[in-house]
Order: sequence, then structure tokens, then C-alpha cells
Amino acid sequence: MQGSTPGNFTKKNLTGIRCLSEAKVNKICKAAEKIVIQVHTMMKMVLMKMVMKMVLMKMVLKMLLMKMMQTLMRTSIRYIVSFLA
Repeated sequence: MQGSTPGNFTKKNLTGIRCLSEAKVNKICKAAEKIVIQVHTMMKMVLMKMVMKMVLMKMVLKMLLMKMMQTLMRTSIRYIVSFLA
């Protein structure tokens, strides 16, 4: 296993280990593939949740800005009316 770095294993590298038969290596590879698929699915779900939160935050900020503008307009109109009266 000289020259191997963590995460740089191939079937050939793994079968070179004494106690690992080809059948065990195949089981390891299948298990690793399942884990990769599960992690990928989980990461997609996390990303979707993050996007949904960002969209919701954008909507809330937009509503807040609109309310602030309405309040500012009402205040400005009141000031102008009181100034003209």
C-alpha cells in the first residue's frame, strides 16, 4: 500500500492487502457506493431546504420593505398636510 493516501483506494490497492479477498473488496466497494448515494441524497435535501429558506427570507424582507415604505409615505403625507394647514 505504498504511495496510497487516504481516500485514494482502488480495488487493485485493496486486493493488495493480505487479509482482504476479492469478495471482501467487492463488499466494501458496494457498501461505499451505498454510502456515497445516501450522502448525495442527503446533501441534495439540505441544499433544497437552504434554497427554500433563502426564498422565504427574500419574501419576508420584501414585505418588510414595503411596510416601511408605506409607513414613510403616510408619515410624509401627514407632515405635508399639517404643514399646509
